[in-house]
Amino acid sequence: MNKREYFSAVNEIVKKAIAARIEAQTALDGVEEKISNRRKYSVEHINKVLEPQRRELQRKIVDIADIAKNEIEKITSSYVAELEAENHLNGGALTEDAQLLSVGVKLRDIDLERMFDKHAGNYTMQRLITDYAEQNGIRIRRVAEFPNGGLIQTVKNVPYIANKSVGWHTRPEFYDQFMGENSELAQFMNG
Repeated sequence: MNKREYFSAVNEIVKKAIAARIEAQTALDGVEEKISNRRKYSVEHINKVLEPQRRELQRKIVDIADIAKNEIEKITSSYVAELEAENHLNGGALTEDAQLLSVGVKLRDIDLERMFDKHAGNYTMQRLITDYAEQNGIRIRRVAEFPNGGLIQTVKNVPYIANKSVGWHTRPEFYDQFMGENSELAQFMNG
């Protein structure tokens, strides 16, 4: 799965949940209007028919949000696990430069920084170089970061925004601002 597919799947869940909650909320509003019209409906009808309908619709609204939350969390945890798997050290990513770190050649900070820069995108080599520098008391101005650390953090935040969008189903501007196609999140995830 890529970030576009992930975001599309989450967005689909959110849109369906919002639509279902709006439908249930509309029905609930109708039932509550009937309940408040005590002249038209008897107390018995309100208690036996309308009150159970109201409770069922209220429960349905909560259940829709819970189901969406669980689906989003499941997709998110799966995608995060997939992304984190890419951050593991990989012996196959070692290059000939790794030998320089183990043969006893005294390397300087500039040597390590150039080597680090040479291996942009190779987390294994960059980690090996920064570990070598640390073990040998050499200060370099480089940090080996997970290649997709920013993406992982963003993905971990998506459920919060998605759940708020579902929870605030009566405020479509929230969805538009934070998950809509012109939102920063959508631009990042679809870019």
